[in-house]
Amino acid sequence: MVDARGLAVFKGLTPEELDLIVQRSEITRVKSGEQIFKAGEPARFLFLVLSGKIELRFKAVYYLATVEIPLETVAAGGACGWSAIVP
Repeated sequence: MVDARGLAVFKGLTPEELDLIVQRSEITRVKSGEQIFKAGEPARFLFLVLSGKIELRFKAVYYLATVEIPLETVAAGGACGWSAIVP
């Protein structure tokens, strides 16, 4: 289980709401450079960054070459994949 109580993204939640999140969470370790999801895939998880960072990138064609463009970096304490929890 993840202890999400100290993360800024959950500021203002009640202890009961935090407990529900913690009960439904798991820690997943990923290697540097590992892809955790692709653009266009259905969102399945909300990623909470406990340490390190997640770099969101997208592919674009530039002068007939496909390149990856950094869009956003999510640092420790942040989150991405919010659409996974929106009905």
